[in-house]
Amino acid sequence: MTYSILIYDEAEFLRTSLELLISKEHPRGIIYVAKNIEELYELSSIMSFDLAIIDIKHNGIEEFSIIRKLKLKQPEIRILIYTLHDEFSFVELCLIKGANGVLHKNSELENLFRSINLLLRGENYFSSPVEIKSISKKKNKVYHFKKNILNRLSTRELEVAKMLVNGFSNTEIKEKLQLTTSTVSTFKKRLFLKTNVNNVIELSKLFQNMEGFAS
Repeated sequence: MTYSILIYDEAEFLRTSLELLISKEHPRGIIYVAKNIEELYELSSIMSFDLAIIDIKHNGIEEFSIIRKLKLKQPEIRILIYTLHDEFSFVELCLIKGANGVLHKNSELENLFRSINLLLRGENYFSSPVEIKSISKKKNKVYHFKKNILNRLSTRELEVAKMLVNGFSNTEIKEKLQLTTSTVSTFKKRLFLKTNVNNVIELSKLFQNMEGFAS
């Protein structure tokens, strides 16, 4: 069977090595390589891929938006995070954000091929069944926690929250919802109190990937 695979890594040597190794393991596979984020998004916009193998530096929460954006462009794509990070919190966040597997770059070559084959068959690949089970439970807890918070917010508070999460300023919220400046400030204070956050950045992280909150 022919597979279409997209590789993204900033390191040229690694990109080239992965391309050669995978082409030998899957001689009928069609492999494309992106050397930067722009090329990654461009290729995913014009072509359909079965699998994307990408590196995430974990420099901040925005790095994980790569996963979400790829899934939005191609909902059926399988994503393998090929990284030097192996912390439990990192693997956990990758799964929560929508990745289908995480593989450390120092893993044995057979693990690389195994992870690729599993993802192409529609399965996931992580360190161990125990870890997968634990992460999945945590993912469900996070989801239900967010849902419970949403249920505590009024309709108007939800409107203000969505606008804040999507980058609207206080003035824009005031004009769009026809509120006074003091009322907008009051809604923000209520939101922060009810969601137990301190600022808009934390509020955005809390509702990231929640249905109806992304612009």
